[in-house]
Amino acid sequence: TMWEFSWLERRWDGAGYENWDRALDELVERGYDAVRIDPFPHIIGAGAEKEWTLKPFWNTQVWGAPDLIKVRVLPALLEFIGKCRDRGIKVGFSSWFQEDVGGELRKRITGPDVLAKDWIAVLDLVKSAGLLDTILYVDLCNEWPLKNWASFFPEAGSPDWSKPASLDYMHRA
Repeated sequence: TMWEFSWLERRWDGAGYENWDRALDELVERGYDAVRIDPFPHIIGAGAEKEWTLKPFWNTQVWGAPDLIKVRVLPALLEFIGKCRDRGIKVGFSSWFQEDVGGELRKRITGPDVLAKDWIAVLDLVKSAGLLDTILYVDLCNEWPLKNWASFFPEAGSPDWSKPASLDYMHRA
C-alpha cells in the first residue's frame, strides 16, 4: 500500500494516521506486508529534527494535509519504521518533495549529487537505528520527472523519464 507523505502529515484525530499502531495492525489484518512512504529526504538533508511548515499540494484529497502543516521528520521516521519492522511490514521509500513555506527545501537540490547526499543521509539514519533490513527499496522521486514532484530538475515537466538528461540525472544520483 502507499501512505506517501500522509503517514506524517495526517496525524490529527480522525485523519487516519493518528495512531500508527492501530493503522499498521489494520494493514496487516488486510494482508499487506509492505508500505510505501515518503521519508522526506530533502528535509532530512536540511534538518530532520527541525520543525518545518509544509504547503498542501491539494485540499480535496485525503492525501497529506489539506492546509499548512508543521512536521518534524525525526524521531518520527525511525519510530514508524520500527513499528513496521515489529509487524513484519517492509517499507518502500519514495519522495514527493513537498514544498515548504519559503520554498527553501527543494531549492537546496541543485544537482544529482545533492539528491544523492540527501538520500544517503536517510539511509544512514535508518542503518544507525538498526532498521535497514526493513527497507524494501528506494525510489529517488515519485513519478520522475513530473514538475509537481521533481521541480528541482531543470528539465522537469515531461512525463518521459527516458530522455538523455533525465537518465543522466538519475544515474548520477
